Amino acid sequence: MLYDIVHSWIGSIFAEHSEVPVPESILEWGPKNITLTKEESKQFPGPFNPELSPAVTILFEFYESDDWDEFICSKSSQLGMTLALLVLICHKIKFNPQDIILALNNREEIQRVGNTRLKPMITGCKAIAQRVPADEDKMQNMTLYLIGLTLYLIGSQAAGAAANKSCGLAAVDETDESPEAMAGNESNIVDLLRDRLKRQDGAKLVA
Repeated sequence: MLYDIVHSWIGSIFAEHSEVPVPESILEWGPKNITLTKEESKQFPGPFNPELSPAVTILFEFYESDDWDEFICSKSSQLGMTLALLVLICHKIKFNPQDIILALNNREEIQRVGNTRLKPMITGCKAIAQRVPADEDKMQNMTLYLIGLTLYLIGSQAAGAAANKSCGLAAVDETDESPEAMAGNESNIVDLLRDRLKRQDGAKLVA
């Protein structure tokens, strides 16, 4: 009880005297700020609802914990983990803007996810509108130059594209379909992304 009172009081002082917003939890922030289009969710368009797939909230708990640096899981493609990851990225853009690397199994797939899922979610979120550049050319291709951070989209068959890039969040999805995995060396892209996190305090890896 005393902790909650003190935490709320400190938070109010921080919010009053700082331009950096006090983070809401992703579970609180997501439904209020992320709206899913019919293209993103044919069955459940509208406000993001984590209750439709409660298992994915473990990703949010990991991200908001200071106890863990890596989240590595094997999951069903129907679980909704990719959607949860995109919501997490938007939350990070709002409250902890650092460079981000998002990798998928191939260039075509990451382009599709970037163009049809991630970019519409970012540009449709009013809470992070101040991070979206007026120049639309900065949101094209595989590198999104947001205001205050850069989001790199890479295919894991071109893992070298992540070289020399430092980031606060690195996420790789569908590693079981990557060329490295098929060759029996799945760890290549994950190991490379680990190296990209070493220069950032509190950096997180999702795979």
